[in-house]
Amino acid sequence: MQNIGGIGNLTAIPAGGGAAQVRAFDTGPGNMVIDAVCEKLFGKPFDDKGKLAAKGAELRTVLEEQMKHPFFQRKGPRTAGREEFGREYVREFLRRCGRPKSTIFLPLRRR
Repeated sequence: MQNIGGIGNLTAIPAGGGAAQVRAFDTGPGNMVIDAVCEKLFGKPFDDKGKLAAKGAELRTVLEEQMKHPFFQRKGPRTAGREEFGREYVREFLRRCGRPKSTIFLPLRRR
């Protein structure tokens, strides 16, 4: 089961398995980053129904750079938080985008 909350996380429950076979770990930034970008650029606490993201364009090079973050190089189980995907991450993400604010949401949603 994938949960995309502030930080995305995955819980794998094998059929017929017991508690010892359950695996759970963080998969990366989720709504925490999207909400921070929305607040910074649009003064809104979140992207209601993905309307802002729907107007965006894919920035493939930005997405590829994001995927080089050390967090994504580690194998699960792993954990993430604001120390890795907080204000500094958002600031760097926006700098890399270098685009009008209406085009930046799609790289966040494509993960």
